Amino acid sequence: IRIPIPVLLKLSDLSFDVADLQNFIFDRFRVYLKERGFRSDVVAACIKVASENTDLINLHDRVEAIHKFIKSNDGKNLIQGYKRALNILRAEEERDACLYNAEPEAKLMQDQSEKLLYNHLKDVETKFLDEPVKLNFDAIIKDLASLRGPIDKFFDQVKINAENEIIRKNRLCLLNQLKIIMHEVAIFSEIENDN
Repeated sequence: IRIPIPVLLKLSDLSFDVADLQNFIFDRFRVYLKERGFRSDVVAACIKVASENTDLINLHDRVEAIHKFIKSNDGKNLIQGYKRALNILRAEEERDACLYNAEPEAKLMQDQSEKLLYNHLKDVETKFLDEPVKLNFDAIIKDLASLRGPIDKFFDQVKINAENEIIRKNRLCLLNQLKIIMHEVAIFSEIENDN
């Protein structure tokens, strides 16, 4: 039965801390998933994006899909590209003492490969907003896998630290957009490299 845990817990007349009990349930579920052979880093990556609307079936399906995905070449390469983007973004945000969390602007994009990545991110983002798609992790993973080529081209062909400061900032915002979209599925930085 797909019932978000807080909704289920609030049906009780008992007085207890719902957040504490939810954390306890997630901890027990983490052990359950680990005993069934799922990697603890994958489980952690998925639990970190669990919201109040997450039910245990959704969480299990998410873990299972990502567990399979990271074993594929597309999965390994996408996570490598994501981590590269995240490292660059963190370094530049720390250096500049600001966050690059603005919406990237298409009109500021000069290179075809940055436009390609931007358009792919927009397509994936639109699909993620569709409620039925949120329950279909095979489709979600397929959409994420489609980002691999555009990310590779972006890093091969685009100089992120452009001399023009506005272009540079826009490219960093594009990397942030990649992070945001991937974090809709899991916190992929939790996943270890030895996959």
